[in-house]
Amino acid sequence: MTKKYVLSAFALGLAVLLCGALGLMTIFGKGGNILNPGNNWASPTKYTENPENPLVPRNRTRLIPDQFNAITAPKKLAGTPISNIVVRPDRVDIQSGDRVVFSGAFRALPGFDGRVSLADVANLVARSPNPSLLREVSPGVFQLSAGLVQSPGSRMEVVAPEVTEVRMVSQPYVYMAGVGASVLFKDVKVHSWVPAANEPDTNPANKRPFISYDDGGRLDITGSDLSYMGQDASKAYGVSWGAGTSGQADHTTFEHNLFGAYTGGAVGVTFKNNIFRENSRYGLDPHTDSAGLVVVDNEAYGNNTHGIIFSKSVNHSVVTGNKSHDNGSNGIMMDEKCDYNTIKNNQTWGNRGDGIVLQGSSHNVVEANTVTGNQVGVRVNANNLGPADSNRVRGNQIDGNKLGIQVYGGARDTVTQTNK
Repeated sequence: MTKKYVLSAFALGLAVLLCGALGLMTIFGKGGNILNPGNNWASPTKYTENPENPLVPRNRTRLIPDQFNAITAPKKLAGTPISNIVVRPDRVDIQSGDRVVFSGAFRALPGFDGRVSLADVANLVARSPNPSLLREVSPGVFQLSAGLVQSPGSRMEVVAPEVTEVRMVSQPYVYMAGVGASVLFKDVKVHSWVPAANEPDTNPANKRPFISYDDGGRLDITGSDLSYMGQDASKAYGVSWGAGTSGQADHTTFEHNLFGAYTGGAVGVTFKNNIFRENSRYGLDPHTDSAGLVVVDNEAYGNNTHGIIFSKSVNHSVVTGNKSHDNGSNGIMMDEKCDYNTIKNNQTWGNRGDGIVLQGSSHNVVEANTVTGNQVGVRVNANNLGPADSNRVRGNQIDGNKLGIQVYGGARDTVTQTNK
């Protein structure tokens, strides 16, 4: 063997080692706390299941008729005892089944200024044969015991000091909903209610009331508390922005709901400076085909599963400045083809699952986050629901997790850089 051959073989071996090391850097990132710190490691989570809001098994059902049918398909209500208060731009109709049993015009109200409030709706209901469907039980406190549905083009305000609390009686077909309509909740409490117990319905397995707006409307909530709501039916999980619906929630607490808040096909909704805590399943759950969401400066904790989870093609959205900690599963998660999202400057810690997860999702950027005390700091994996291609994990502080960065399951072109 010549000296030249030995040197060439040595150079080739060294190149292979360097390439292997570079490959590991590409997969795992620099200083990503890859190794298990010990068999006795345990996540320092403070998460405990709240006895008042237990994790109930999924029992997905279809609400038939649904919360929108008083507007979209009233014939589906024919022959049923279901009552709906239908808020139209100029009047209130009360429907029993598919029949209108009362109609009252807003202009008939003394001093009506053209701005429709929940109190105005209650004043018209008081003139009907069914005044108990919506009534003011004490100053500023309103009790709803039927469905309330806004029709296209209507706008309603639920605003303090005129309205300070809305109690929705916990029984089937009680909700606040809208189709192509707009509503504003400001500085109010909205929750389920059990009149016999004089308190909210704390059992998430019950068919509790909910808020649900759909079909291009707008749902805005500010400075409010929305709690003890939701059932496991489509867009009935607690507070829901549906197809084509936009709006904003800010400085609001979503707590003890089945899901804290949910979007399905919503566009451009902003969630800013809210708290999502102790919900039976998810804190914030943007879902199927929602896009252009802005999730900024929120806190999610004590939820029984994920703090913040995008699932099923929630794309082109921003998740920044949030704190997600002490949840029963993952802190922040992109699941099932949630692509082209930016997850930046968040803090996730003490979750019983992982800190930040990209599962079956591609072209996402995970940058400048602080991820500590979770099972896995940042996890990237493909699965049978979607690929995980071209994700970027860079400039994150990843420390004190059982595993720093984990890439597996056929994930491709995952690049990590300058993680500590």
